[in-house]
Order: sequence, then structure tokens, then C-alpha cells
Amino acid sequence: MHFTLEEHTLANGLRVVVQPDHTTPTVTVNLWVGVGSRHEEPGRTGFAHLFEHLMFRGSAHVDNGEHFPALMGVGGRLNATTWFDRTNYFETIPSGALELALWLEADRHANLLAAVNRANLDNQRDVVKEEKRQRYDNQPYGQALSTVYATIFPEGHPYHHPTIGSMEDLDAASVQDVHDFFTAHYAPDNTVMTIVGDVTAERGRRPRRAVLRAHHPPGGATTGPGRPPSAPHGAGPGRGGRRGAQRPHPPRLPPPCRRGQHPPGVPGRLDGARLPGWVELLPAGAALVLDQQVANSVDVGAMGFVDGVSLGLVVADVAEGVDTDALEEQVCAELTAFADEGPTPEQMEAVRARAERGWLSSPAAKDERADIIGHYTCLHDDPEYVNTFLDRLAEVTPRRRARGGRQVPAAAEPGRCRLPRRAAAGGGRMSTVDEASTPVQPRPEVTPPGEWSFPQPREPVLPNGIRALVHDVPGQYVVSVRVTVPVALRHEPPAVEGVARIMARLLDEGTLHARAAGAVRAARATRRRDRCRHERGLPRHGHGRAAAQPRGGAGAAHRVPERAGLRRDRGRAG
Repeated sequence: MHFTLEEHTLANGLRVVVQPDHTTPTVTVNLWVGVGSRHEEPGRTGFAHLFEHLMFRGSAHVDNGEHFPALMGVGGRLNATTWFDRTNYFETIPSGALELALWLEADRHANLLAAVNRANLDNQRDVVKEEKRQRYDNQPYGQALSTVYATIFPEGHPYHHPTIGSMEDLDAASVQDVHDFFTAHYAPDNTVMTIVGDVTAERGRRPRRAVLRAHHPPGGATTGPGRPPSAPHGAGPGRGGRRGAQRPHPPRLPPPCRRGQHPPGVPGRLDGARLPGWVELLPAGAALVLDQQVANSVDVGAMGFVDGVSLGLVVADVAEGVDTDALEEQVCAELTAFADEGPTPEQMEAVRARAERGWLSSPAAKDERADIIGHYTCLHDDPEYVNTFLDRLAEVTPRRRARGGRQVPAAAEPGRCRLPRRAAAGGGRMSTVDEASTPVQPRPEVTPPGEWSFPQPREPVLPNGIRALVHDVPGQYVVSVRVTVPVALRHEPPAVEGVARIMARLLDEGTLHARAAGAVRAARATRRRDRCRHERGLPRHGHGRAAAQPRGGAGAAHRVPERAGLRRDRGRAG
């Protein structure tokens, strides 16, 4: 698998990666800013997430609330997310609207503070508070991951508090506090812009003037290496023993499926944190649920953060009448045994196959591909990761994974967690721009789309009479198969209502020649993950990395207008 990438760095330090893809006349613009909740100071939590909201509330030349309708009105979809290590803004638009999208990004990254006043700040503070009530305070298990973070990471650690932050800190924030946070972190040498889609490399470079100006604050102020680094933190998770916290939850409410899934933030890479691959191999889940029936479900996942700190999550929904302590001891015994023995070659091959399938599916969509490229460029300085992941995956062996497993029970060593700033091109300081010589560019017009039609499918008929529709899509590395049988509820005979659903379920249970249990469990897990991601507004496919954002992350609560049937598509916020 290989995608052609062109990377260049503007004079102000902004990294731009262009990946042409002309399969459809659409373009994704994806910006990763290297600021998240881990960069917040004590007493100033929630600022990174707050700015995710404020970035849609107008700037010097864009009215309050205009950003969404400006792009949705031409057929685009857009949103943003915040996580511990980054903030991400993205839009997918018709290729004729690329210049408009870049112009809007330019204005808010350059001139946002012109619109951040007391009224705007108070309004978005209230929005964040309502989001916290809906997603954390009034949801079953809504505080679960926040409790995990506070239990694992000591006070003062960058990952101790959830991305949503403290409402008391937000109430205490002044307009100047908020301005200072933006000035410190929203700078070109801390940002990566990825453009994927119906665009040539030359056209991707063409809007350079607008984007260049976007990242120079008025007056030509310089930032960059002088920007304050992340505050040092205390010790990491304590070594040995167990740290526990208990919180009452409503009885018999199943935990949300996203608890055991992966965040869209910053997973540990294969050559870094080994934990993600290790926990996926845990064999106990099926036995606890299907054989012993002591758990209704067992979800296993991992979060790897940018500095190598990892969290492995085993989330068990305890069956009624089962002793919780006994189940916990059983799970811990399974983890210890697995860490000692390591995976079998068969287990390793199954996990590798699932990882390959997930990865090959991820870059199929332009927005997913742009997100992968931006993620690894911004946080790992590795835009080519999208082309090398499968090679790295093939190098993972049972022996290497077993070594990773044995390292897990002894938690991370205490240490500092500080992100070095990338130096801007040409000597480490941002170049300045003479505002008088760089006038405000007029808002670009949207170019009407050219002639384009979806490729016609081939329609072979199989020897048994099944009609097939075959779509050949260049540049895709997976095959999707869907079988539709024209039998539904209306075909059920009287007095046997429900037989159609039963038959559909039986098709998943294997045949005379194929035992489907393992494949079906994997398929159901994928469907469950996709459903949860869809409810959250996330892309359906993971990245071969940590994928779905758990409740501990925060997405913006601004509401995307429901217009012409448009959803908050891929909107991880709201």
C-alpha cells in the first residue's frame, strides 16, 4: 500500500502535507494543532476544549456562527475534536470549495481573538457546562474514565484530569486568560495541515499566501521556541500493587460500549508503546461471557498517549449474582498468566489479520486518510506512517509481544513528560509579515463542479443465478461484500412472526462446514464499535491505532444545523 505524499513547510513553520486522490471531486482539509488538555496549567483546565468551541464562533472577517453554514451551504461537512495531546479541525468539501475552506481556516487561526470577547466567552462556557451535564453527569458510567484518569495518574500529572476540564476553572477564567492560552499554543510551528482529495500538489500550494498570513498574528508577533513548554508533572503511575476507586452507579445499567474502545487521540506506535497489541490478545473474554457466564460482556482496549504513557483497559460488565471481587481476581489472574506465557502463533495471526483489515479500511475514505496523516505528522513527525504501518505490523512476533506483555504489570517509571517544540523553518523563529504589505484577501468564490459520474458497476450473473454488482474502485485495498436477500417481515406466514429475524441470526451461527463463532464475534464487535462511533459522530473505521474516543475525551457541544438531511457526519463534536 502506498500513497504519494508531498510535504512542504511554509516560511512561518506551518507543515502542509498534500495527498492527491481524484476518485471523487471532493477534498478534505484536516488541521492538527499540538495542544490538548495535557498542556493546561493547574487552575486553567478545560481551555483546550473551550477553544474547540470558540473556533466556530466567528473571527475578524467571519460572523459569529457563520463557519458551519458557509461550508455546509456548499455541500461540506465539518467539525472538530479535542483530546489530551491535540486539537483537530477538519472539513470535507467539494473540490471547488477548497479555497473557501482555506480562507475560513486562515481567518480563524489568525484573527480569532478579535471575536473572543466577554459575551462570546460566557456563551461558550454555558455550552461546555451543558455538554458536561449531558455527557458526563447525567449518563450511566459517565464519570468512569474520569475516575480512571484520577486514580492512575497522580495530582499534577498532565493526564490526571479529563479533557472537559473543571467548570470552576472555566468560571474563573478571564478574557485575558483565554487570549493568553490561544497566543501560547495556536501557532504555525505547532500545526499540521493535511489536504487529501481532488487537488494537485501545485493547487495545494497555491493558497499559501492566505494560510501564511493566517498564522501570523497582527503586528507580526513571533512565537515558536519562545512559547512556554508543557509544565513538568509529577510521577507517573505508581509501581506495583493496585490502585482502586469505587463510585456508585445505577444498578443493572450496561456500561457504554465505548468505554473499552480506543480514543482517536494518540495511540502508542508499534515501535513505542507495546500495550495496545498486547491487551487485544487477552483470551479470557469469550470464556467469561460464553462459557462461565460470569460477565455479560468483556471489552479490552488501550490508550497510548504521546509520551509513551499507556492505559490498558479491561472492562467487564458483571453478571447478576456474581461476586465482583472474585471476577476481578479471575481477570487479573488471566492477565498475569498471559503476560508470562505470551500469545500462541494462532492468536497472533488472528490479531494481525484483524489489525490489517482495520488499517486497510481506514484510509479508504479521504477524511480518515487525512486524519491518519495529520496525526502521525503532528505527534510523531512521521507522515509516511500511513505507508509503513503494515510493514511494521508484520515485524511484530509472538516473542516480541510477550516481552511487551511482561513489561506491563510493572507500571511506567516516574519521569517528566515534556513535548519539544518544532523549530520553524529558517533558524528557529517564525518569520514576520508586514501587515501593510499583506492585505486581507477577499472571500473566495466556490467553483462549480465539473462533469463527473459514479463509475458504472459490472453485473455478472453467477452460475447459481445470483446477480452480482461489482464496483471497481481504484486505490482501495479492501473488498467489501454485502449480500441482500429479498425476504423480509412481509413474507412471514401468519402466526410465525419473527421467523425472518431468527433466520437472519442463524446465518451468523456457522454451517455444516464452517464454525462461525470466532468470525461472528469479531464481526459483532466491529458492528458494535461502529455503532458506538456513529452515535458519537466518529468515523466508523479505526486507524489501526486507538480509534474511538471514550467518554473521558471531549468533543465540542456546538450543534451542527440539521439541514437537508445532513447529519453531524464524522463530527466528533456535538
